[in-house]
Amino acid sequence: MVPDGDFDGVVDALSTHIDLSRQEKGCLKFEVTQSAEHNNTFIVYEIFADKAAFQRHQERVRDSAWGADISELRAALRDGRKNHESSLSGDRIRGCGCGV
Repeated sequence: MVPDGDFDGVVDALSTHIDLSRQEKGCLKFEVTQSAEHNNTFIVYEIFADKAAFQRHQERVRDSAWGADISELRAALRDGRKNHESSLSGDRIRGCGCGV
């Protein structure tokens, strides 16, 4: 679930993440849909050709600005912090080769 204060940044950055993920070698399917019941929830459905392709995807995400911001967001949610300062924006992640 994406907190209201982070929602616009996540939505803005998500299309770039999806595009980059779909371009990865071994990515067979990468779909992200917004929940009909919970507007701030996104469902990710991903299929990779093999474990190595999935691991490359995870490494790319982990080493990206998007990955760092998502990790911070998850930590804030886990710790119960409702006001998380997100730096997600289309400008920040454009062209950096990052994704979810």
